[in-house]
Amino acid sequence: MPLLGAASQAAQGDAMVQKIYQCERGLVLPVSYINTQSGGAFAVLQVEGRQIPMQITSSGSGARYLSINQELRYSWHTKGELGVLSWISSNKKAPEEEQGLLKDCKELLR
Repeated sequence: MPLLGAASQAAQGDAMVQKIYQCERGLVLPVSYINTQSGGAFAVLQVEGRQIPMQITSSGSGARYLSINQELRYSWHTKGELGVLSWISSNKKAPEEEQGLLKDCKELLR
């Protein structure tokens, strides 16, 4: 079963919210946010035809999510109605660096 299908059957007490963002060049980015009763916070993004499950991590401001599958190396950072999707470089000779993939993502109101 796809992750979103499993997410839609969240345990009683868990909360799921689906949002749509419109990013630069008119690209649309669907995101499902899941907050579990036990305090976990997750986001599932539709990126390049695949579902990318992410888990919340510390952020100086707003909310920042990192790919659960560390090979994918995506980062999703939101603040208010805005979001930025980045790729975390894996250059072993330099510190990790985030490269913006989708900037200026704004939540579409339904």
